Amino acid sequence: MKKKIIRITVFFLVLSFVAGCITFGSTTKPVSKPVAELETKLKTAQKNIDESKKAIEKVEGNVSTWEQRISTVENSVYNMQVQITANSTQVTNNNESLKSLAITAALIYIALEALKFIRALILAKIAPGSTMRNLVKGKN
Repeated sequence: MKKKIIRITVFFLVLSFVAGCITFGSTTKPVSKPVAELETKLKTAQKNIDESKKAIEKVEGNVSTWEQRISTVENSVYNMQVQITANSTQVTNNNESLKSLAITAALIYIALEALKFIRALILAKIAPGSTMRNLVKGKN
């Protein structure tokens, strides 16, 4: 029984091998392209590679130029930030100056009102029949 199974297995292996050889033999074609044609294609490929290298070098040059431009813009932005900081400091100082001027103006106004009141008191002593209201307005 074992011999029969082995014979059948060997038979199918040989049959598969023969079928594979027949199939492979019928689908393969001999090399028909001449060597000169292949050399031309090789030279064309080498030329394309050289052109690609030149294009890459050109792009790398453009990248370098753009990096310089970006660096210039970054420096400009930094300078603008410094200027904005200086301007905001100046605005803060101006605000402080304006506050001081407002306080000074308020003090001057208070002093003028006090002088008006003192004038009214002096006039009240000089002209006792006048009302305080008329004296403050400057009328007798």
